[in-house]
Order: sequence, then C-alpha cells, then structure tokens
Amino acid sequence: GGHSYGRFGNQNAIAVLGDLISKIYAIKVPEIDGVKTTYNVGTIEGGTSVNTIAQEAKMLCEYRSSGSEGMRIMSEKFNEIFEYGKSICDGLTVEIVGDRPGMKGVNEKEMEKITDFAIKSSKKYTGLDVIASSSSTDCNIPHSLGITALCLGNCMGGGAHTREEYLEKESLKIGFAIALEVIEYEGGRD
Repeated sequence: GGHSYGRFGNQNAIAVLGDLISKIYAIKVPEIDGVKTTYNVGTIEGGTSVNTIAQEAKMLCEYRSSGSEGMRIMSEKFNEIFEYGKSICDGLTVEIVGDRPGMKGVNEKEMEKITDFAIKSSKKYTGLDVIASSSSTDCNIPHSLGITALCLGNCMGGGAHTREEYLEKESLKIGFAIALEVIEYEGGRD
C-alpha cells in the first residue's frame, strides 16, 4: 500500500489479483469425452482511491464440470494458482464458499429413461424439439451421490444471467405442467 507517487513500487493487491486472474484465464480446460468443464471470475473489488496503492483486493471465482475427473483437474489447477499467489503475497487467503461436485455413480439407464420422458413431455406441451444437455445445476449434489436427478427449464425467456434477463410469465403454466408430469413419472426407476 501507500501513496501511488510517494510509495511507487510497493506491492499492489489489485496487481497481484490481476496476475492471478490472468493465470486462471490461461487454464486449458480438460478435454474429456462427454464432459464439459468451465471456469469464471465473477466479481472483483478492491482499492480505495486513484492515488492509493491498493492494500486489499478480492475476487469470487469458480470452476465447474459435469464429471468428477474434470473437477479434480480444475481443483489442482486452481490450487497451483493460489499457491503461486501465496508465494508472492504474504497476506493472500483463499476461502471456499461453495462446492458443486461432478456426476459419479448415477444409473445411466435410469438417467436416459427419465431424460427421454422429459423430452417427450416437453414436446407434447410445447410442440418444440427439445435437446437435453449437460449443465451445472443443483442436480450436481444428487448426481455426486449416485442419485438420478433431472433439472428442467420451466419457462421461456432469454438473456440468462445478464441484466437483460427476462421470462415470459405465461410460459410458466406449461413449464409447471411439464415439471409435474416428470415428477409423477415412475417408468425411470428400476
């Protein structure tokens, strides 16, 4: 910290954080068949004024994967980056604020049956072709425990996770009907 002119050259927490963010965005995600792995730095903050060397900066970052091997690899890569950060900055701390594990041990036949039923139900109610895709949702927890689970989008809309995000309220009626039909489905359980 210190005055940006008078203490020029002192370590700047924002510069350290920027270095770590740059290293995160240089990660090459693992290429595993059928597994999607991603990462993101979602928020950053720090500093006090334009002429003050930042004494503090922080970020929220994440990695996700639809498979446990992808999660293991990303955990190693992030830990390497944070260990590097600790080696150049004595005050660096890392806090885990959540855990979204990957799928392991789920009965593939059950998963396929319930997914096929949900697709047919969606098409019946909407008339639209529906494509199932892997994603990172609250299903990660049951999936990591070997429990079959399915996440359904229950509305039409757009701009997900932006300030322009919207949903078409009338589409909720159809979405809830589809969700109820899938919840009541018994054919996917062996």
